[in-house]
Amino acid sequence: INAEYMGDKMAEYGTLAVDLIGPNILDKATAIRKGSIDFQAYASSNLVTVEDATLLDDFVRNKSRAEFLNANGEAFFRALFKLYSKIVRVETLQYLVTIFDEAAQNEVFFKQILSAAAKINFNPAEIFFGVFDKQEKDSYLLHQSSRMVARLLSAGVALGGRELRVYLQWLASVIQSVEPGNCELALGSLQRILARASLRQDVYPLVEQALAAVLGVESRIQAHYVAVFCLWELSFDPLVVAQMQDSPTVSKAAALLRTARKEKLARVAIAFLRNVLEKAEDPSSKRKFATQMIGQKAFTSIEAIIKQKIFQDEEILADCEALLPQLSVVVESMSSFEEYRVEILSGQLEWSPVHRSERFWRENINNINDKHGELVKALARILETAQTYEILAIAVHDLGEYVRFYPRGKTLLDSLRAKEAIIGMMEHPDAAVRYEALIATQKILTQNWEFLGQKVAKNQDNQ
Repeated sequence: INAEYMGDKMAEYGTLAVDLIGPNILDKATAIRKGSIDFQAYASSNLVTVEDATLLDDFVRNKSRAEFLNANGEAFFRALFKLYSKIVRVETLQYLVTIFDEAAQNEVFFKQILSAAAKINFNPAEIFFGVFDKQEKDSYLLHQSSRMVARLLSAGVALGGRELRVYLQWLASVIQSVEPGNCELALGSLQRILARASLRQDVYPLVEQALAAVLGVESRIQAHYVAVFCLWELSFDPLVVAQMQDSPTVSKAAALLRTARKEKLARVAIAFLRNVLEKAEDPSSKRKFATQMIGQKAFTSIEAIIKQKIFQDEEILADCEALLPQLSVVVESMSSFEEYRVEILSGQLEWSPVHRSERFWRENINNINDKHGELVKALARILETAQTYEILAIAVHDLGEYVRFYPRGKTLLDSLRAKEAIIGMMEHPDAAVRYEALIATQKILTQNWEFLGQKVAKNQDNQ
């Protein structure tokens, strides 16, 4: 998959996230463009030649900058590079990088920038990387420089291993901060970089946690869209897909389908999930990915998209029709315990028959204790993280069933502080949660839970 194809897909998939500029950045860029620099003063300080200073002044004064660049672009950018490489004053750097960024959005002028740098033996990516190496604090300068570095990397300009790592670590830190505006700007730069296939294996380990963090934040549709787009780009590399097996990114992207109302977000999320299954190189990997998706109700979501025609886009439907059979094979082969395990680890609990089946609990209590009580610990976490009262009620119920069929498990609940949490929920505002907490408390505190549980249920009915 080449950069041209990725560019076509960026345009096809809706708003080009790489061209997004936050309102604060946009306002500042407009203000900076209206300013001016005394280039002759820099000539007097021998930072540029008089000829270069005159050329730079001519650009500033010219009413048609596009015409000026068409006639003098390469010479102008050579002069601009020479000055930029010697300046430390933030305000001047802001002005110069704004000129570069504006010009780089035009393909002809961008080629002039590359040619100008080559003729004076400058690596333009290293020039703009300098602010990251110096740990510059100015947000505007950092983000505009980041946009330039991203454009240059996607165009094939090389950046040294250390420099690339420092730059990507900065991007990851901004993305992971999930600060509105700055996060989207950093994601936009990352999206552009990943259009270059040769960079994906180096990039993924440094940004994986940041992308997972973004997908875990609610109500950030644009950030979710660009983050999943980045994952989709990464998923064209089988070696990167192999690394995704132990990452939460696949399950978090699948989870977005449950609430996705924007077509562009659904489109790129489904395309990513399809890519992951098709690029996974062995059956066990495919099953593991499919299981993660199923745990987030992706099978149900995709089935609904096809049957209810929630989205009219033909590409979405084609991807769904390719995904559904692959997920169906795994669903049909899963035992009741495997389904239960996937559900608990996903945190998306529903009142399916297994939760209330005595036979299920009796036959699987040893499995539930496997892996050092992994599922019990997951249920205890859900007591703190449940997104709905129904999920919370189910988790309380299941912990009660756990100690009913495995009394020694009370010690584990104590160590996890789950017993204390359940007892506290007897005063929960939701009636279903209160009821399950009352019954679970009886199971935890006494062996004669059947009689007391029936008494509590009768009292609840009378009330």
